[in-house]
Amino acid sequence: MMERIERRIRALLLSLASNVGLYALAAFLFMGVLITSPLRWYQDQVQNYFSFILIPWGMALCLLRLIRRQQLAGPTGADVRVLFVLLMWIVLPFAYRFGLTYNNINSWCGYAIVFFGIYALLREETTERRSRMFDWAGGAFCAFSLFYGAALLYCVITVQTFAADQGDYGFGFYGNMFLCGGIHYNTTAMVALAALFMSLSGVGRRKHLPAKLVHLLAALMMAVIVVLTQSRTARYAMILAFSAGALSIAMGRIRARQPLRLLAGLLVAALTAGVCYGGASLLSDAALQHYMRVENARAGVAMNRQGERSLPSLAAAAEAEEESTPTPQPTPEATLATEVTLATEATLATEATLATEATLATEATPDPEATPTPEATPLSLTPREATDTSFNGRMTIWEGLFTFWKDDPKAMLIGNGVGRTGGIVVENISWNQLSGITMHNTYLQFIADFGLVGFALLCLFFLTILAPCLRTFFAAGRRVDGRLSMGMAVVAILITGMMESAPLGELTSMNVVLFFALAILAAPQEPAAL
Repeated sequence: MMERIERRIRALLLSLASNVGLYALAAFLFMGVLITSPLRWYQDQVQNYFSFILIPWGMALCLLRLIRRQQLAGPTGADVRVLFVLLMWIVLPFAYRFGLTYNNINSWCGYAIVFFGIYALLREETTERRSRMFDWAGGAFCAFSLFYGAALLYCVITVQTFAADQGDYGFGFYGNMFLCGGIHYNTTAMVALAALFMSLSGVGRRKHLPAKLVHLLAALMMAVIVVLTQSRTARYAMILAFSAGALSIAMGRIRARQPLRLLAGLLVAALTAGVCYGGASLLSDAALQHYMRVENARAGVAMNRQGERSLPSLAAAAEAEEESTPTPQPTPEATLATEVTLATEATLATEATLATEATLATEATPDPEATPTPEATPLSLTPREATDTSFNGRMTIWEGLFTFWKDDPKAMLIGNGVGRTGGIVVENISWNQLSGITMHNTYLQFIADFGLVGFALLCLFFLTILAPCLRTFFAAGRRVDGRLSMGMAVVAILITGMMESAPLGELTSMNVVLFFALAILAAPQEPAAL
């Protein structure tokens, strides 16, 4: 009996430890939640989680992949071979040039894990195990989206921030405009964008309607979060990903010749983009109006309280003075004088009352030339425009990078190492307060780190899996098995990379989801779900 229980426990632990979906969620949570400002109290524990759990666990998955690869018959896929060559390029030349630095070691471990612990291991799994991992990941990301989305939407409704004193960005409504999850609002949007499509996969894979609706609710909550962060990059990436999904569905459902199918699909995609853009704009405007109403109401309450404190009750003051003054006993000789005195005081009190009322009325009338206090100024918010100075700032960074490459073409060819280019670009653009800047473009960042040689290997990897990914994305009859949402995730992440550095950055939340989705798309196809 005990031996049977021990075997089951060992099997359960081994199944969990080798579950790529579980590991993807663990890495996603670290980069998207655990390193945020509200958890800064536990930064030592978070760092221990990364150093002693996440990295060893990921490297163990890489070793597991090697063991299973040894047991499998047949040659290794071309995509995995290209990833191996790319990893060797990332490790060997830069270890020789810069040594065993902290940035280098983190980079080597991160890329090894996403290349082999996530992509290669999941792609080479049996169809049954890969399907189970896919289902588990969809359910886990759905649970995360429900909790994370509910917390942020509560902050939206109540217009408040938690743990704002723990870092630059609090959890919730921030800066009169942005919705943050304890990290920069663009990063919050990228976390929500990745979780959106992982949750959406369950809509097609779950068999029961209630489960489908729960996954759909989680995906909708994440879509709302993406819009409310006011991150233009994530919003446009989400809209284009939905348009790509609409194109795939339309081309699979329309029965006509190829040119007509393509034209009809493009029209459906354009219509989807317009509807999504309009809906996002309406939602953004409605949220801003809600923010203004709540903030202006709070400002009005604060003004009323301030006015009440500045105008104490005259009656209460007079009453207190009267109680503190002893009342003398009148004598018969002083009766007449007292009556005269009381009459005189009553007359004076009446005149004083009239003067006081006139003074209060004058104080209550606002001076048209007076400057209103900050509390009295109504809050006025506007949604972010399609372009503003933040894009100009990115252009400045890119110009600084191109200037660096012009002065040192060798760095563009073979790379400058992880985290070593930002300071040089800063010097070229005289932006000294941002010595740790990134390139805000994942493709330029990859070239800056690993050169055109590394970027060419990365492009070769994408070319090796392009055909199976497109077949999966556009295959008729496979709309309900969750792969369509993975294709949409890839589209959204690659588009996001045009303005952000995170999508191809080691163990970032978007890179983990990207290689998980690519493994699902490039893996051998299972029979279509009906």
